Amino acid sequence: MIPLFGPFLVILIRASRSGFSKHHRYFQLKGYTNSQIYFIWTRQKHQYFIFGLTTLILEIIPFLGYLFTFTNSIGAAFWAVDIEDQLCKNVITRMQNDSDEEPSDLESSSSEY
Repeated sequence: MIPLFGPFLVILIRASRSGFSKHHRYFQLKGYTNSQIYFIWTRQKHQYFIFGLTTLILEIIPFLGYLFTFTNSIGAAFWAVDIEDQLCKNVITRMQNDSDEEPSDLESSSSEY
């Protein structure tokens, strides 16, 4: 039974950590502390589980697994870009709410950076 169900059991156990490990370097480069990184991981554990499950299943396919290793890293990078865009939108929204200026003035000044 172990040769049949063992790989899938390992995938289920490692899925959440594997998905998050693709973003760990991104969070380090952003300068987050370990407690902040852990907080992010616990808040989005289900998303990282699904991503990690998908990446691990794709990477165990013989011969194509090497290709999927690269494409999974690219997918994680695109996800990091989405996280960065969401953070920027949140900052702009807060600036608009806290400011007396016109929202169009804030958007034009933030797009310059």
